[in-house]
Amino acid sequence: MSLCRYQRRQSYSVPIGEARLGGESPLLLQSMANVSTMETDLCVAQALRCASEGCQLFRYTAQGVREATNLGVIAEQLRAEGCRMPLVADIHFRSEPAFEALKHVEKVRINPGNFLHQKASLDDETARAEIAEVFGRFVREAQARHRTIRIGVNHGSLSERILAQYGNTPEGMVASCMEYLEVCDSLGMRDVVISMKASNVLVMTQAVRLLVERMDALDLHYPLHLGVTEAGAGEDGRVKSCIGIASLLVDGLGDTLRVSLSEEPEAELRFGKKLIAYIDQLATFDQTRPIYGSHTYRSVTRNQAQGAKEELAKYPAVLTLDSDGKALDVGFDARLEETQLAFAEKRQTLQVINLDTPMDRLVQHLEDFVAHWDGHAWLELIGAELDYIYKVRYAVDQLSRRGARPHILLHYASYARGYDDILIDCATQLGSLLLEGIGNAVAFSAVAMSPKARLDLLNGILQAVRIKMTHTEFISCPGCGRTLFDLQQTVAQVKQRLAHLPNLKIGVMGCIVNGPGEMADADYGYVGGGVGKVDLYRGQERLVHGIPSAEAVDHLIELIKSDGKWCDPPQQ
Repeated sequence: MSLCRYQRRQSYSVPIGEARLGGESPLLLQSMANVSTMETDLCVAQALRCASEGCQLFRYTAQGVREATNLGVIAEQLRAEGCRMPLVADIHFRSEPAFEALKHVEKVRINPGNFLHQKASLDDETARAEIAEVFGRFVREAQARHRTIRIGVNHGSLSERILAQYGNTPEGMVASCMEYLEVCDSLGMRDVVISMKASNVLVMTQAVRLLVERMDALDLHYPLHLGVTEAGAGEDGRVKSCIGIASLLVDGLGDTLRVSLSEEPEAELRFGKKLIAYIDQLATFDQTRPIYGSHTYRSVTRNQAQGAKEELAKYPAVLTLDSDGKALDVGFDARLEETQLAFAEKRQTLQVINLDTPMDRLVQHLEDFVAHWDGHAWLELIGAELDYIYKVRYAVDQLSRRGARPHILLHYASYARGYDDILIDCATQLGSLLLEGIGNAVAFSAVAMSPKARLDLLNGILQAVRIKMTHTEFISCPGCGRTLFDLQQTVAQVKQRLAHLPNLKIGVMGCIVNGPGEMADADYGYVGGGVGKVDLYRGQERLVHGIPSAEAVDHLIELIKSDGKWCDPPQQ
């Protein structure tokens, strides 16, 4: 697969009720209920609203057999309303609800991290035999009922056995998935979808790419469900989701997606539709022009750039222009002359190549740069067309093949008009490149967005790819039938009090079922522990149990202060 052009990965075509996923089917958009599965009327009403927003697949939590059974009532009422949208059951911690759900809905998601409770002491042979017996029975039941399965791996809920062997890593996520996928393959079960989710965009994308590599080696082509779990709300949630999902879609990976936001599912769907429309545009953009190479693209990371400081090699990016390694944000709103001046003041030279030129001229510009490169000059790659990411990859690859590895200033100009459209455009183009290690400085312009909004968005992109932390990162779930408090109101309250702590990651999770595990990347956690009760965490350690929710934020602040990580918010 070339990474210098759009080419969708070929996957199995999987039926889900009357819909199809993978193969030649368009990207399928889905969401999930955030109301109790036992509140039948609320579940039906929310599904109907989501269907009217373009939802093509709708999921409910089924934490017990009782909830799984009620899915049949929900499905019956939706069909009576004329809604044929396929339904999905979301299963955690117990296998019994999964078997019950097969009777009522078209698709069942299981989590291999807790479908069975496998302790660290369990040897691999015994563990695999147990998976083959219990999960194999589940697969055969799904085949008999013509149901589809999703193997949904989450970064924060791997089994004790997998954690003991691999740690909480992308490799562990893939190993967890493959044990279950091998059972499906051995039984001839093709109606399977796979997801690899994390709140950390780097972990999520690495896990998906590693899984595809592993499946390709075995000639397996199961379709992929994409999503960044616990992405949060507002701009940050959209930026993280967009980079995680779109950076894979631009390489043809992904068959269905869910944008997980701590908002109403309708908001997820509206943003998801815009993201799919953008990828559809990119996939068909100017197909008459020459392809940017049919070779396999070889990534050149920013830390491979000549002159990169050894002590900075551990970071995923070096936003530096001077010899002291001082970070300098260049060209956010600057005209080209001002950008050149900024480099000149740092005793650096900047050369510019406009990527939106005919192919023969682009090749000539790259050859001219190599011929005159002194080993120190920066190169600005500027462009405004949808295939910017492919042209940057091509340019960097060609320079590397000719022995030139300059520091790169990525400069993308967006002509999108709406706020979400600009966010999707820039997060896809710049975020994807930064995520894979291309770019030592970034700039973007957008005529329809103010300078302050552009700076905030770019800082959000840099934070999502773990390059530069400028504000508190909130890891919050979208809520579901297990949520034990008003999640959206709580997230807003926590943000209002704690948004000024740029070096902290804070999780706000609706329940204890997955909350502690799925906020694995957080420094502190606020987790629903019961109706009106909250548990507080430092990392993965629960420190406070069952305090009244009205007092929880104050207790969390005191915890942060006691650890010496608090600072007062700046005066307005």
